[in-house]
Amino acid sequence: MAILVCSGRPGESTLQAGEKVAAKFSDCLEYLPAASAKELQLISPVIASTAYCQIMAGVELGRRVAAAKNAQQSQQKISGTRDARFFCEQHFARLATDSSREEFHIVCLDTKNKIIATHQISVGTLDASLVHPRL
Repeated sequence: MAILVCSGRPGESTLQAGEKVAAKFSDCLEYLPAASAKELQLISPVIASTAYCQIMAGVELGRRVAAAKNAQQSQQKISGTRDARFFCEQHFARLATDSSREEFHIVCLDTKNKIIATHQISVGTLDASLVHPRL
């Protein structure tokens, strides 16, 4: 957030302003795109019109990346184990390198074997990854 805010003012640094905004929207990030410039300026006076525009540009870029990813997923078809492995290697590559625990995910397909969505079912414990059959 501090990178998007870009510059501070006397008495409050960019990092402090970014932390304030991030803390305010930490549990409800989906409300950030609807926040007005005045609302963000009440959180931190550092957020003037330029910083507000930069934050909203970052939000819009995130939306477009997510939309492109969803469009790509909906075009992908899994017709065999090779396709399934290729999709999982692409989609879950970051989990293999960054995650500290084992995770169990499912890939949902429609009747024509096109990908609808992926869902995290469970996160492993210290020595096991428990998945109940009804999940």
